[in-house]
Amino acid sequence: MLHFMPDSGSKMELVFKLKRVNDNNYEKGNNYMEKLRKEIETYLPFNEQEGQDQRQFLRLLEHMPDLLTRENDVAHITVSAWIVNPSRTKVLMAYHNIYQSWAWLGGHADGNPDVREVIRKEIEEESGLTDIRFLTDDIFSLESLTVDGHEKRGTYISSHLHLNLTFLLEADEHLPLRIKPDENSQIGWINISEIAEKSTEKWFVDRIYSKLCQKVLRDFPPREYYKAYEDRYKTIHQKGASWFSNTPTPIVMELLEKYGISLSSPILEIGCGEGRDAKALLEKGYCLKATDVSPEAISYCKTTFPKYASNFEVLDCLDPTHPFQYDFIYSVAVLHMLVLKGDRNAFYRFISEHLKENGLALICTMGDGKVERETNIRNAFSLEERQHPSGTVTVAATSCKMVSFSTFEEELNENHFTIVEKDLTESFPDFPVLMYALIKR
Repeated sequence: MLHFMPDSGSKMELVFKLKRVNDNNYEKGNNYMEKLRKEIETYLPFNEQEGQDQRQFLRLLEHMPDLLTRENDVAHITVSAWIVNPSRTKVLMAYHNIYQSWAWLGGHADGNPDVREVIRKEIEEESGLTDIRFLTDDIFSLESLTVDGHEKRGTYISSHLHLNLTFLLEADEHLPLRIKPDENSQIGWINISEIAEKSTEKWFVDRIYSKLCQKVLRDFPPREYYKAYEDRYKTIHQKGASWFSNTPTPIVMELLEKYGISLSSPILEIGCGEGRDAKALLEKGYCLKATDVSPEAISYCKTTFPKYASNFEVLDCLDPTHPFQYDFIYSVAVLHMLVLKGDRNAFYRFISEHLKENGLALICTMGDGKVERETNIRNAFSLEERQHPSGTVTVAATSCKMVSFSTFEEELNENHFTIVEKDLTESFPDFPVLMYALIKR
């Protein structure tokens, strides 16, 4: 076999090129390590354990520069993931083969100073999850962990320290999971109340897992962000005003008539708000159940339309326990309130489960078909000033996720809906333009 041998000029050029690449990587690594050291230095300890371990971290970072790899058999950096569900009732854990116990997910930095990249990789490898989000980009917890000597793949590993950085993430508990056979034999969502009986590592349960549960409840309480609209209704109703106009949404009536939905056909409205569309349908004699997640909105509707009070009901469409099915379901300007993919999929599941065979559903959502934008759900309950016909009001910021038409269609397809028709319309009260899709199972 012939081998190409570059001339001396080519060799020299290659040497310089490789040197530039290595120098850039070295510089990048140093920058990451300096950033990481500062993060650890400025970290605010939660308790005495974290304070003591923080000081140990900093001493070792100063005197042991090679902490990123397992070549340092005394101490090295690891990362762990505390992954909670949106309601904060469960945490994702794996049954680890070495420790014979349910434990959190995580792994070694192995030379990569970008610890957030490392934890994403570890989560995907150990669970199959890729649709995760950091609840905070900051280090959530740190701990110096002793590792007893053990055998791994036939090689003895001496006792050493894991300088562990924990990150807090959130994921949908309904997403599919898979094990990593060489590391874990089971993976699943464990109720917070069951961690103590699932994990055989008492020190971890008492010192680490209980701490993490406390910190989550303190800093990221299980508030359902989409319920922030309750504040908007309460604030404006106290002023004797309404939040939206009383003009009904034209497309709702148009599609009911176009597709021959009879007056006796059971209809469900998800997110009736102050009842503008519900009132129009009820006055025409339609068999309608109008629902909203906001008790204040439903109370307003019952008071404003006493003749139809029994037709209004508080309902969280992310709760699958509703017992009835319908020939027609419609939802106007609700989907954009749901930011998390798991919540959006739960919304679609609710429609699928409560739509009769051959039934139709209309989903109208904020957007011009092009813009992709979402707000931070942590700010949903933050107060902000908004302009209203009654004047400037201070209300909850709420939440919003606008998607393009292509993303909207992808979501519908992923949830096994067939699109009957779709379009943009400007004939909506209170909104400059909305996307809509009429769908069936």
